[in-house]
Amino acid sequence: MQSIFEKNLAAWEKCYPETKEFVIKKYNELKSNDTQTVVAEQDYSGETILAVNKDEKKIYLAGKRNYQKAVEKWGENYKIAQPAAFIFLVGIGNPSFAKQLDKVMTKEARILIYEPSMEIFFKVMECIDISNFLDSGRSVVFLVDGINDEMIDRSIESIINVNMLPYFDIYVCPNYNTLFLEKTSKFVKSVSRLCENARIGLNTNIRYLPVRSENVFHNIIHVNMGYDTKQFTEFIPRDIPTFIVGAGPSLDKNIDELKRAKGKGFIIACDTAVKPLLVHGIVPDLYVLVDGLKPVHLIKAEGTETIPLLTSVTATYGFLDQNKAIKIFYNENEAFVNKLFYQNGKSFATMPCGGSVATSAFAFAYLIGMKNIVLVGQDLALTGDYVHAKGTFDKTDDKADGHDTFLVDGNYDEKVPTRGDFYSYLKWFEYYIEGCQEYEPQFRVINATEGGAKIKFTEIKTLKEVIDELCVKEINIQKAMEKIEPSFNKCQRENNIKFLKGVPDEFRCIAKGAEELKKSYKKVEKLTRIRNMDTKTYLKLLKRIEKQTKDIEKYPECMSNISETLKVADFIINSESGMAYGSINEEGKNISKQGILYCDLLKECAELFADLTDEIYSNIDRLEIKEI
Repeated sequence: MQSIFEKNLAAWEKCYPETKEFVIKKYNELKSNDTQTVVAEQDYSGETILAVNKDEKKIYLAGKRNYQKAVEKWGENYKIAQPAAFIFLVGIGNPSFAKQLDKVMTKEARILIYEPSMEIFFKVMECIDISNFLDSGRSVVFLVDGINDEMIDRSIESIINVNMLPYFDIYVCPNYNTLFLEKTSKFVKSVSRLCENARIGLNTNIRYLPVRSENVFHNIIHVNMGYDTKQFTEFIPRDIPTFIVGAGPSLDKNIDELKRAKGKGFIIACDTAVKPLLVHGIVPDLYVLVDGLKPVHLIKAEGTETIPLLTSVTATYGFLDQNKAIKIFYNENEAFVNKLFYQNGKSFATMPCGGSVATSAFAFAYLIGMKNIVLVGQDLALTGDYVHAKGTFDKTDDKADGHDTFLVDGNYDEKVPTRGDFYSYLKWFEYYIEGCQEYEPQFRVINATEGGAKIKFTEIKTLKEVIDELCVKEINIQKAMEKIEPSFNKCQRENNIKFLKGVPDEFRCIAKGAEELKKSYKKVEKLTRIRNMDTKTYLKLLKRIEKQTKDIEKYPECMSNISETLKVADFIINSESGMAYGSINEEGKNISKQGILYCDLLKECAELFADLTDEIYSNIDRLEIKEI
């Protein structure tokens, strides 16, 4: 006959495949330890309960008498939990708390259990049948300290987003604060920190989104006259080294060495590295800019306007306006840009940009087929509390505040301090380089940073050694680039201009449609005030709303841009989307309330964009002639 442990283990294996052997190993290790403190007893009703012996006291994990009534009363709080709810439960304890949640909450609601004690976990696995709970079909994440606790941050981060913030709760099971204060506090702080990050991310998006749209409207003119990344695959010799130059503190050590690479390699500068390079008399062959919030003055310097630019359609448009050289774009799934390509029967290459200028530069170099990529000034760490090379910005003191730093392996030092954003880029490099080398074993990445954090799968060399080895062939990158034709010919550019000139009118049609849609929502609102609401009329109105919404969506490019900008509206509406309602009147009231709010925001945004695009595209013909 199958034991309780075997039954629970089989259910665990279904949830977490290929972990069975590891769990058994940990279980056997624990059983061989004579200092076990968790005991199982029977309460007065015959139910198995757990207790922990500590400091000559016996601490029960859910009470000793009539604990089930207390659990049921506690569970009443979650009977009205919304379908979108997520409960973080600290402690499996007596599994009655987890089981009660499973009993009273809807199947759509999710549960994450963190058990800080492996000993308690295995005592439960031995003595209490939780197989049905594990195999209930509900979305349950079970994290146990010492077994799969390395997944804690990743699991919480994958769960938390701004739409579920109103519907999550944390519950610490009885006596876990007493028994495991440090671990419990750490877990709760992790949840709180990641929730705060989600809120900050929302606020950043809200702050950035209006700027993003303005950047797109301006920069699409440059796309019409610009270049696509894939066009460069045949014009830059693949056997020359590509230098990806960042503005890390170590750049001060070897920046002058780069002079020897000019004309013998392809020098790509990250945006903040341009000024230090120019100060040292080095003009990069290309520089990369993807930031949509970066002020123009931060990297503006005499000479930058003639350097070819790899950029994003969402980048600060002031940089693109002042740059008179080649501008190269990649597919970011921006609807307006894709329209220009697709309506002319052209494809538009994507690029895994990785979230930074350095990772974007690296992805571009690999995309066009470069075989030897050299990283320079890519510290991804702090050096003496500094994060940038001298002369990167106008200010002389560019020290980090020292908060939230941690240690990682260094290229030359055993450990170096880094921070979260640098670490995410470091991991991107490692993941991307490993994949590239699996596909193309001869692909080389040399880290000539001469400081900073270690990046796996790279060769560590000095810049002098790299230049001596690889810079053996003369090359004029500028002449090579001059052979490349823009993405669109004259006829195609005119076709794109015609589309752009019609954009303001499309936005006005959306604004008008939003006004009509609002009227329908107001009728729903009026209908819900009637006690015995006419269901037939209500459903008819919902069908009309559906048709009006589809009519507005006939302008997909404009609506895509509005949707991005109205992320805040989406948050407001989605925060109500998981709600459960007791009556059709209540449902109708919520639908009309959110619909009216959305229509107001939609109309306001469409009218704003209509005026903005009218102003930008009114002289687009003159701009085209001047640039061409």
